[in-house]
Amino acid sequence: MKTQMPPKWKFLKVDLFDNATVDELKEGKRRLKLAFSIKTVDGGDWLYFRAAMNSPRKSYKRFVEEDWDWKHYNTVLKHHDEIRHQQGVERINISKVYKKGWAQSKHTIEGFSAMLIQTQEGYICRLYVKDMQMQLELETTNLNQSQRKNNVIASANISNSTGYVKKSIDDYI
Repeated sequence: MKTQMPPKWKFLKVDLFDNATVDELKEGKRRLKLAFSIKTVDGGDWLYFRAAMNSPRKSYKRFVEEDWDWKHYNTVLKHHDEIRHQQGVERINISKVYKKGWAQSKHTIEGFSAMLIQTQEGYICRLYVKDMQMQLELETTNLNQSQRKNNVIASANISNSTGYVKKSIDDYI
């Protein structure tokens, strides 16, 4: 797998939510969800995706159709199994990714998966997009009041843009 962000993506923001109730938290239960906000380089609308990070490993391939890219799904499972037994890993979940608002209809996006790794130091999100992979360490300390109010427990972002636009004299003559 290539370690890169898709070239059509300009900006990616990842938020980790824990929507567990106080009683669920007292019992040690979590209701984790990853939210992805993507801005494309063509300047189009924002794209919003979600991944519920609570299901066991065996549920990952549920609803994957026969004509989908099985190499993608098998790679994610292989990486999950390699990481699961590493020292310091407290929790690991994988999920297919769905478009925001599609959770109830189980419409996942083929070739788009997420992995959430909880370590003693914090959270790591791995995104698998076709044959590309990105890893983001989620920040837990610099969250603003609005994020905390909305149950965000960790966040990160990356960009494909340097902010610098290369120009040539040919652009002006």
